[in-house]
Amino acid sequence: MDINIEEFDKLFMAHQSLSHQIDKLALFIMENIEGEPSQNQGAIDTTIRLLEKQVPKIPEFASHDYYECSSCYTPIEEISFYKKGKKKFKNPTYCFECGQKLDWEGTK
Repeated sequence: MDINIEEFDKLFMAHQSLSHQIDKLALFIMENIEGEPSQNQGAIDTTIRLLEKQVPKIPEFASHDYYECSSCYTPIEEISFYKKGKKKFKNPTYCFECGQKLDWEGTK
């Protein structure tokens, strides 16, 4: 299978919207990847799911002591670490279960 890498790189320019990237990638796969249409559709569906995981989602407040991932509803725990001998906590950037990127700005 020969794929023009320069053309592929153009698909993911930083200033393109996610939906535009998905449309361009779907077209690229259909035109350049050999195989049954169902295999191409599977590749497109997988790519869409992976790209959508990169769009940050606000975790859902589940109870008084934890949040859940808004994609898979797995409880999200703070990450603990030590800095200068003191235990610190921070919210994870991604869900450890499904890989969803998390946006904590809208949470309390």
